[in-house]
Amino acid sequence: MNIQNIIKDASIPRGSFYQYFKDKDDMYQYFMTYIGQIKMIYFKDIFANHTQSFIERVEALYLAGLNFKRDYPKFVKAGEFMMSSPLYQDSEAVKQGFEQILGIYESWILKDQEKGLIRADINSKILAKIIMDFLNKVTIDSFIYHKLDETEWVLSIKAVLDIFKKGILNHV
Repeated sequence: MNIQNIIKDASIPRGSFYQYFKDKDDMYQYFMTYIGQIKMIYFKDIFANHTQSFIERVEALYLAGLNFKRDYPKFVKAGEFMMSSPLYQDSEAVKQGFEQILGIYESWILKDQEKGLIRADINSKILAKIIMDFLNKVTIDSFIYHKLDETEWVLSIKAVLDIFKKGILNHV
């Protein structure tokens, strides 16, 4: 979408756009930041809670994301559009956000390893990446491509986390 279409769809004068934004990238970054700030309201208690295990925290994050989806469906719709944009795919802010999430997941895994909840020999970086990739795939299939309804999405998230929690081998 170009600036002319944005201005037309928003029914604002061209000068008003440039009063607030340098260009489309600037508007895009502002919008991503704004949505992120609202999402953090849903997630802040999860990040502050140090009594939950890694798996419990990750599940809580994804369930909080579902609440965000219900409360802000227009933002989720905008997210669908944004994720298909090269601006999103090539955004340094998005890449940094994913790296930050991976770092948070890894720190939670390391804490659970210290507590003896997760095997000490598991590579925390790899586990963080695997879980994030799997859960993002389920989320994108549900929120963006609408392959799963809310109930199927919640069951899928819980099933993926259950596999990680219990493993795939029968324990003797």
